[in-house]
Amino acid sequence: MERSPTPPGKYNPYYLPEPEGCGKRTNCPYKSMPPQLHPPDFDNQSMLDFTDSYCSTCERKLKLIVPPPPPPKAVEPTIKPPVSQPEPKSWFRKYGWLLVILLVLIAGLIYWLYPFQKFCEQGTVVAGKDTCINEVKYAIICDGKGGFDKGDKIGSCVPVCDSGTVVKTFCKGGDQYVQVCDGKGGYVEKLKKANSPDCPQPETHKPGPPPFKPGIPYVVNRGGRCVEEVYDRQGRIQRQKPLEPGDPRCKKAVRAPQL
Repeated sequence: MERSPTPPGKYNPYYLPEPEGCGKRTNCPYKSMPPQLHPPDFDNQSMLDFTDSYCSTCERKLKLIVPPPPPPKAVEPTIKPPVSQPEPKSWFRKYGWLLVILLVLIAGLIYWLYPFQKFCEQGTVVAGKDTCINEVKYAIICDGKGGFDKGDKIGSCVPVCDSGTVVKTFCKGGDQYVQVCDGKGGYVEKLKKANSPDCPQPETHKPGPPPFKPGIPYVVNRGGRCVEEVYDRQGRIQRQKPLEPGDPRCKKAVRAPQL
C-alpha cells in the first residue's frame, strides 16, 4: 500500500456513499471502525494502517479531514466616548397630558350627573300639562324635588256630551236619581222617583241595649237563654244566674251586652 504523511484525520470510506466510498458494503475492512479515523483507532489492526492512502476493497482514495480554520484574532474593542444622556423629564412634563384628559372626563361626568337646572317650587302648576285618572282631568304641579304630582281637578277626560243626556241611574237613600250632562263637561243629578221599589230602603235604626250599671242585676237574653247577670266596673260579668223557662221576668229581658 502507498504511504503518505500522517494526516490529523481521515473519513471512514465505509460511511461515504459511492462513488466516493464503499457505500456501507459489508466487505469493507473499515466497517467496524468509527466514521472518522485517527491513529489510535488502528492500534489493534494487523492489516490496516492509518497511513493507507486508499481502500483496498472499493479502491477509493481515503479523504483527509480538513482541519478547522484557526479562530480569528481577538480584536480589542475601541472605547467610544460616552454619549451625553438627556436630562430626565419631570413627572408632570412626562404624564401631564394624562392628567389633563382625566380632569376633562371628571368635569364632563359632573356636568352630566349634577342637576344644574333649578327646580320649580312645590305646588306650581305646570302649564300645558295635565293627567287623566278615572276619566277625571287633573292639573300637573311641581313637587319641589325635580318631579311632578297631581293637582286640582280641571275637567273631564271624556268627550263633552250634549245637555240633557242621561249618563247613569243610581239610588240614594231609597230614592232613584239620574245623572244628566250639562253640556259643559259636567253633570247634574235629578230625582227620578222617590221611594223607588228598584232601590233598597234604608234600615230603621234599632236601639241598642241600655247602659248597664255595675253591681245591679239585669235580666238579659244571651244566646237564646234567659239569664240574670251582674257586671263589674269594667263591664265584665261578675255573676250569672240562669232563670227557669216561664219566668215572668224573661218577658222584659233585654239584649245582653257584648263582652
